[in-house]
Amino acid sequence: MSREYSEKQLAELQKIKTEVLCRKCNYAGYKDDKTLCDCMKKFIFIKELYFSEIPYEYWKFYLDEGLKEKLPSTIHLYCERIPTAIEKGLGMILTSVKRGSGKTTAMAIAGKAGIILGKRVYYTFFQNIIDDRFSENKDVEERIRNSDIILIDEVDKSVMKKDSPLKAHFEILIRSLASNKKSIIFATNGNDAEIGELFGMNEYFKGYFKLVSMFDENFRDTRKEKWDSAIKENQNYKNCVDMRDVEEFIKNRG
Repeated sequence: MSREYSEKQLAELQKIKTEVLCRKCNYAGYKDDKTLCDCMKKFIFIKELYFSEIPYEYWKFYLDEGLKEKLPSTIHLYCERIPTAIEKGLGMILTSVKRGSGKTTAMAIAGKAGIILGKRVYYTFFQNIIDDRFSENKDVEERIRNSDIILIDEVDKSVMKKDSPLKAHFEILIRSLASNKKSIIFATNGNDAEIGELFGMNEYFKGYFKLVSMFDENFRDTRKEKWDSAIKENQNYKNCVDMRDVEEFIKNRG
């Protein structure tokens, strides 16, 4: 799939590149021996995160920075076994009736782990899939079909109802993806009965998706504490990623 950026996106990427390139390489991105400078490595990684559409504020979340005990062990296992998950079409349904329990954080961590391994990752809201169904371009569906890991946030309860006209469309889409080496992670606030109606009653889905109940940790409060400092700062792309991730990404990229 060729990447097509809007003029706005190209301008934003150029702005990010200008900010990230450093004085050490005279803002060229390459050392004297023509190898990549660390700043260019960082920009290439940021470009992948940007293209995935994982929200910026999640780019620097890590399992080893106070989050390891706050997230279910299934998240850790998934991140360790991403190639197998993709090969077998295995995914997760992250659920919690409580908002702010870390579902999006967990999705972002898993998605970033996939990007580091060189996998194609796409984050979107369930509403975008619904809107795309009635669109002529089918941009969202194309992105989904050309990705290895698909992160679908805010799966709406309306699709879980027995008489929902969206349910059949949803099931066909997911069935075709899971059986074609795509790993899908959903996040929903649906309760067990609602999720069971959509996924649990169908033996096909049971073979592909693991239901992961999030803990009652309040991630929203943690993020709220950062609001006061965040509002005073501009987007800082120089420090938005960790060089450990960058180096691992570059190594896997070859």
